[in-house]
Amino acid sequence: MGYTTVGRIVKETVEILWEELHPLHTTVSLKSNAKEFENVWNFPHVVGCLDGKHIHIVCPTYSGAVFFSYKKYFSVLQGLVDAN
Repeated sequence: MGYTTVGRIVKETVEILWEELHPLHTTVSLKSNAKEFENVWNFPHVVGCLDGKHIHIVCPTYSGAVFFSYKKYFSVLQGLVDAN
């Protein structure tokens, strides 16, 4: 794909994510999360932690290679957490 095409796709994706996710968090809630991370874990300016692990799964119907990992099997697990 060309740079312009990729740029348009990224811009459109970010705009949609912003429209969907923006109402879920206010500045106050994000600042509260950041303060909690700093108090509990001594990590300033953090509002959430994201991590993943490869867990063997049966390939979902019609998913193609979406869940096929570099480890040569189908896997998926991802989690997002707050300070607690």
